[in-house]
Amino acid sequence: MLWEIGGAYEHKEFDKINDAETVAAMVKLKNGTMTLLVAGRNCAHGYHIETEIIGTKGTLRIGTTPDKNLVTVFNDNGINNECAGGFLKRFEDAYLAEVKEFVNCVLENRKPVVTVEDGVLSTIVGYACKGSFEIGELVRVDCSEYEKLK
Repeated sequence: MLWEIGGAYEHKEFDKINDAETVAAMVKLKNGTMTLLVAGRNCAHGYHIETEIIGTKGTLRIGTTPDKNLVTVFNDNGINNECAGGFLKRFEDAYLAEVKEFVNCVLENRKPVVTVEDGVLSTIVGYACKGSFEIGELVRVDCSEYEKLK
C-alpha cells in the first residue's frame, strides 16, 4: 500500500499538467517494511540526491551532501563545500561504471545483476505513486498481473 502527496509550491505551472515539484510517498511493503520516498525539483545549492536507511539498530546515509569534489574550504564565511550543479556531473562515474558493466556482460556472456523484473516492478510502483498523488488517496499496489507473466 502507498500514499503520495505533493504540490507545486514555487512553480505553479506544474499544477497545469497535474504534476508536482515536491512529493513524498509512504509505502508499506509486503513484509511490513516501511519506506518514505521524497523527491523535489528545487535545490538551491545544486543537484542533490541521497538515500537514508533507518533500522532498529542504526542508520546508513549515502550522499548526504552533493559534494562536487573532496575539497572543503574553511574561511571567514565558515565551512564551504562546492556542490554538484547537475545530474551529469554528480553521476558521471556511475554512468561510466554502468556502461563498463554492460560491455563486460556482453564480453563475458553473462547477465547483469539488475534484471528486467527490477525495472518493471519499480515502474509499477512509480505509476502507483503518481496515481495516489492524482486521486489523493491510499492505493494498493498489485503486481499479480506481472507475476502471472513470469
